[in-house]
Parts: sequence; C-alpha cells; structure tokens
Amino acid sequence: MKLKILSIAIAATVLTGCLTTTSYVDPKFADIDYSAIQKSESLTPVKIEVDFERNGEDFKKGNSLVTTVVTDVLAKSGVYEIDETSDNTLFVRVNNVADMDEAMKQGFKTGLTFGASGTTVSDLYEIEIAYTGEGGEMSKEYSHALHTTIGNEEAPFANVTGQKPQAAFDSMLEDVLLTFIKDNQVMTTSENDEVPYINNYASSAWKLLP
Repeated sequence: MKLKILSIAIAATVLTGCLTTTSYVDPKFADIDYSAIQKSESLTPVKIEVDFERNGEDFKKGNSLVTTVVTDVLAKSGVYEIDETSDNTLFVRVNNVADMDEAMKQGFKTGLTFGASGTTVSDLYEIEIAYTGEGGEMSKEYSHALHTTIGNEEAPFANVTGQKPQAAFDSMLEDVLLTFIKDNQVMTTSENDEVPYINNYASSAWKLLP
C-alpha cells in the first residue's frame, strides 16, 4: 500500500477506510520550479542511487517510489540524463520522520468521532542529495514537510492546493530536487567565474559574498 510506505504518521492515524485524507506540501520551497533551472546545451549523464528510510531505518520498499520521482524530475530538468553506466552519481536519501505516539493519539481521537473531529498530521522529511563526478562534488541536506488533514479538518495553508498523499509526496521531493539542481548550478557558476559564494543553510540558498 503506497500510503503506508510514504507516511508512517498518516498510516497510524487512518483507523478506518472511510476517513478522507488530503495532503498539503509545506510552502517553504514555494518559489522553486523548473523555470529556475538553467537548461544545458549538453545533458550530463548520471546514474542514480536512492535510499528511503523511516525514522532513520532503511525501508527498501520505498526506494522504487523515490527512484520514480528522481527519474521524472531529471528528465524534465534539461540538465541531466539517466545513464547507469556513467561514472557520475546522484545519490538521494529520503528519511521520513514522524512522532508515532502523537500520531496514534490524534488518530484515535479522529477515529472515535468517525471523522467529525478532524486532525492534521505532519510528516518531516530529511533529504540528503549528493552529486559526485564530472564538474566536482556537492552534498546538501534539506528539510521539507507534508501536512495531511484527516476527517473534518480545515486546510493548514490558504494558498496551497491539497493533493492525494502520493501526489503530495512526489511534489515535495520534486521541490527539493529542483532546489539542489539550482544550488549546484549556482556553485558551479561561481567556481568557473572565481567569484566567492557562501551557502545560507537556513534557506538552502547560495549568496554572493560582499
């Protein structure tokens, strides 16, 4: 079941099949999209390696889901092409972090009221992306989140469209992958131009030094 693979907190709270669930991608990366990526004249071949975790423990069943999103984003980026024989590697680790005790409490409350009293469950995703190969090396860590309403609960954000949990997960990971590609391009440009840049880890952005 895809829902159980992607979100342990959501799986813990959905006590009956009749409860409605809607997921919202945290808007912290709302400004990133494909227009922020500079298309390359020649695509860089890369092989991909992925690792899906639940609270820091390997959960291999989720690897295929991550691979699908990574493959799709790279194909649309206009920067990379998948080549499993390449010496260039893009590694993506996705760790789903959730407070299971709190999720069970909220799910029990919602289940008892048959959805009349809704709740919002948040899933934090710690994502590490690393590129090694032609052009150098880069490794960054990002934090993103999904917020899922269960039962009769208002949307957590006014300007974020609700999605099915699977689609929301895909969008969340797409946000981070595009941010990494953009960060990598900025770093590469700064190295080529010999212009000093510094990373702002709070916002996962590269800024020109004064």
